[in-house]
Amino acid sequence: MIKRGTISPRQVFFILTMLLTGIYILILPRHMVFLTGTDGWLVLIGGGFVSGVILILINKVSIKFPGKTVIEFAPLVVGRLLGKIIGGILAIYFTLLAAGSLRIFTEMLKSALLAETPRWIVVVGLVGLIIWIIQNGLEDIARFTELLAPIILLLLIGALIGDIRYMEVIRLKPILKTEPISLLEGFISTLSYFGVIIILLMLYPYVNAPEKLTKTSLGALLFAIVITVAVFAGTVATFGIYETGRMAWPVIELVKMVRIGEFLERMESLFLAVWLSIAFINVSVLSFCSISGWTQLINIKNYQKLTYPVMFLLLGMSLWPKDLLAVLGLYRINFTYGLFISLAIPLLLFVFTLFSKGGSENGHR
Repeated sequence: MIKRGTISPRQVFFILTMLLTGIYILILPRHMVFLTGTDGWLVLIGGGFVSGVILILINKVSIKFPGKTVIEFAPLVVGRLLGKIIGGILAIYFTLLAAGSLRIFTEMLKSALLAETPRWIVVVGLVGLIIWIIQNGLEDIARFTELLAPIILLLLIGALIGDIRYMEVIRLKPILKTEPISLLEGFISTLSYFGVIIILLMLYPYVNAPEKLTKTSLGALLFAIVITVAVFAGTVATFGIYETGRMAWPVIELVKMVRIGEFLERMESLFLAVWLSIAFINVSVLSFCSISGWTQLINIKNYQKLTYPVMFLLLGMSLWPKDLLAVLGLYRINFTYGLFISLAIPLLLFVFTLFSKGGSENGHR
């Protein structure tokens, strides 16, 4: 059984921030320019605001059931059958997120350092490391995230500041010229992108001061919105929407352009080194939530019994797409699925808790 109350709100802040800006931010500018052109930054702000409302609902529901994850308290709120269905949907969602993140992590590692290494060897090695850190528990994952997150965020901010001389505001125009249907599609994608905050429903019982999580999680979301908007705007202002759309990893190309005098170049090497560590942590967190979700869903006391079966499943799922384009296609499908998850489930649970009596008491029973 995983020990509860072992991580701090500060560590949750960094975990959420890294989940929202860690792996997928490398391809976010490319994805958004395909959907919304130069209006991507406006869509990100709008989607972030709605995600903030959803995050408040998540906190209001979770605080009523101290010591329980959503898999455990959902049957108490909506009934056993519907609660199990919700738990199953969330377990599948976390599994898909973990598999997609693992594959993107693998693609970046191969292109940056291991170009000649067969993909399956890279994935198997990563899965072995993830199994090791998950077996050590969530506390070690949280500590590692807390250590590395400030570094990667400073590097991102430094890259944007270092590339200001190449940016031209005119590349961000025109504004609000995108077709309404494309803006709506971009807004839906943004909600799904930020919808990973639903992972807080799984982390709540492991936090030693859950009463602080509302402010902490909202702060993490706000910080992530600022970072993602800045990265999108900075990338488009530097390369334009057409070049950004043709790049596999636009943010890496942005970092490559940073030069500090004549003594500090090749900043992408440092950025990649730290980013790969953060990506590893993100996949570990998502894998932990996937394993915990399945463990609680089928009422197994020791999550370690399911670690190997679930990780082997993730290994197979991550190797299934043929190339990066196929991965990005699945990424877009997951966005649609994630929209239902991030909007419907928190809203449904919140409405039911309004009519249930003694939520906090039920949480203790």
